[in-house]
Amino acid sequence: ISEGTGFVVLDVTNTAAPVERGRIAMPYLIKDIVVVGNRAYVACSSSGLYVLDISAPTAPGILGFYDTPSEAFGVFVEGGLAYVADANSGLQILNINNPSAISLAAAFDTPGTATRVVVGLINTRKYAFVADEISNSGIRIVDVTDVMNLSEIGVIPTSNRFKDVKLVGTKLYAAEGQGGVRVFNVAAPSSPQLLGTYIYAPSAVIEFYGSQLLTATSLIQLVNVSNSASPQQVGATFNIGDSANRVSVSGGTAFFACGSAGLKVVSIANPDAMSLRSTYIGIGSVET
Repeated sequence: ISEGTGFVVLDVTNTAAPVERGRIAMPYLIKDIVVVGNRAYVACSSSGLYVLDISAPTAPGILGFYDTPSEAFGVFVEGGLAYVADANSGLQILNINNPSAISLAAAFDTPGTATRVVVGLINTRKYAFVADEISNSGIRIVDVTDVMNLSEIGVIPTSNRFKDVKLVGTKLYAAEGQGGVRVFNVAAPSSPQLLGTYIYAPSAVIEFYGSQLLTATSLIQLVNVSNSASPQQVGATFNIGDSANRVSVSGGTAFFACGSAGLKVVSIANPDAMSLRSTYIGIGSVET
């Protein structure tokens, strides 16, 4: 997790009592973390992307970094590349095969402020879906198949702000704050089609729990999205008391980064009776 500028390794074997095992200071605020194997890729806002060795959880270490032009808000890692949502500089694609010498592979400047990015293969081509949250400029769809020839081929507009995005196959799930969750068919990325909308409560962050979609602000809900045209709530609504900035799911447990309210650990295994397992509050605001 992040605590302000601190990268913290928590042992959550016992979800009722998380324990700090390791910590390392980053130069700036941490906005996103992606873990792949024994490496953590850290979007470190004004300091760009950092790659950490976490093979020894009690002593995480820096393998390398790349200072992006703007502020690294979000990161997606796949195939030796890190796709960074870099605020006013749009999408930055970094070659991370050698963490000690990270290099720029390509860049594509979106019109607004890039905050989230997901990447997927659709019909043999690879696309990045970039949420330009702050400027309300929607989700920009960029063909990244050839990093030497990036091109924007589609846009999903919004009158609100897309705060989080997830791609499953050819369906894109977008958290739109007060607009709830919107589901799009992106089988033809140049002409995405709205399939359905779920608006029971605002949605700031989303994640999948099996085939169900977990959506949250301070209220968390599980949603059956098997019928995209008519998503339906599964079980009861649970109030975690504070707005979530990020969420991750492991087994039947969800972990919510709730800023100054810390990390909230919630059992979601029984949707009718979700329960708070624990709250971890360290020395800083938990952003991710």
